[in-house]
Amino acid sequence: SEVMADPSAVADAQGEWFEVYNPTSFTIDLIGMAFEDDDGDGFFVDEPLRIDGGGRAVLAVHADPAVNGGVEADYVYDRADFVLDDDVDSIRIVDGGKLLFAMSYSSSRGSGSGVALSLDPAFHDAASAPYSAYWCASVDAMTGGDLGTPGADNGWCTSVDHDGDGFSEDTGDCADDDAAIGPDAPERWNGLDDDCDGTVDSTTADALAS
Repeated sequence: SEVMADPSAVADAQGEWFEVYNPTSFTIDLIGMAFEDDDGDGFFVDEPLRIDGGGRAVLAVHADPAVNGGVEADYVYDRADFVLDDDVDSIRIVDGGKLLFAMSYSSSRGSGSGVALSLDPAFHDAASAPYSAYWCASVDAMTGGDLGTPGADNGWCTSVDHDGDGFSEDTGDCADDDAAIGPDAPERWNGLDDDCDGTVDSTTADALAS
């Protein structure tokens, strides 16, 4: 649900991390599961790593928040086995040979150095995660200075159309949780800015008639 492939506050060898989210209602133990990428890198989780339903676990290359950029790691893996490339890479979770999850990323997604790539919280599931449209750059500051929310809820992606009206916050939707409000919506006499033009309850004849 979140990937820091290119930390800026610390070196990659100290500050790479990624977060795993459990979308179920029950606890899952990742022990024995494999994390792999397209380069042939990979490691097995070799100790209990339990994630409660709706919870998160952070896997990092260094355990000390004072060294890794402010990350509270739940599991530490060896970067000699698994490297998050800055430009293009993937992360797959495999259990007993069965693929459970896969995502890929590239620098073109816009996260950039020192910024974690974050999965929109409305799309925290294995079916949605492969689609780049549901990911965005994190805007929340970590204690080390980089941007990310390791172990905490991700912020909404303003590039995602959450209410299905054809507009996101980035493209002018001023209430992206309400499909009746957006740049193409008719203005109504209801105390709301229905068409997101900055004016509440337009006095035009069309609005009054509605």
